[in-house]
Amino acid sequence: MALNFPWIFTRDAAVWPLVQSTALPAFAALSVSGVMEISEGILLIGKPADNVFLLRSMVTTLLLVNVALQTSHHMSWGLSGVWWALVGFYLLRAVQPVSHIIRHTLQARVDEIPDAH
Repeated sequence: MALNFPWIFTRDAAVWPLVQSTALPAFAALSVSGVMEISEGILLIGKPADNVFLLRSMVTTLLLVNVALQTSHHMSWGLSGVWWALVGFYLLRAVQPVSHIIRHTLQARVDEIPDAH
């Protein structure tokens, strides 16, 4: 909608190009947010060690996004750079818990395999 109908979001025609430039990263961020929320929720109801992992991954993600925003500022990427940093934030928040869940699920299945003795 923002690409084809920017006037829905603002009546100021001078702002329409900015609205259109944020459409793709906004869609990408929203596409990832569901996976992010579900994977973090799974970790929150898990073992206490999962909460420690979640805390570490959040701190790491915030540090990396801070670097991305500072880079965006110094490179003069503007509003589009901020939105792409948000996409990176959501991607990192989704990938880290999902990889943790997959790794521990596979390890649990390997541990269930009886020894071949």
